[in-house]
Amino acid sequence: IEAQLERRIIRAPNGGVVLELPRQIGEAITATESHFATIVELRKLRVRYFLTTRQSLAMKLGDHVSVRFPDTLQKADAVIDFVSPVTDSKSGTVRVELVIDNQKNEFRSGLRCVLGATETARHGGKVSR
Repeated sequence: IEAQLERRIIRAPNGGVVLELPRQIGEAITATESHFATIVELRKLRVRYFLTTRQSLAMKLGDHVSVRFPDTLQKADAVIDFVSPVTDSKSGTVRVELVIDNQKNEFRSGLRCVLGATETARHGGKVSR
């Protein structure tokens, strides 16, 4: 009986957090259903910016940049993780992604953040999990 109960427990792997369980207590879940829980990993936060081509040319993979969270007055060190090789023709912008180490859970996911003392400080990004 304990083994059967153990199979029915939902656990977040690797320190993740169960954010949503869109089912009612006792409701059956079949093996073919693709979504039965939303789990978020908050130990590393991803920040996505859309910069001009000129601004993106200064961004190199692996470089460290400073970001600020205006709502909480916090600062964080981030690492450039992705710079799109193309400029979006409609917006004229380049997608740049940074990763913030959040092992100590200092920063909230979803907050607006801006690049620190750089030319791109006027452009805000959004932190995602």
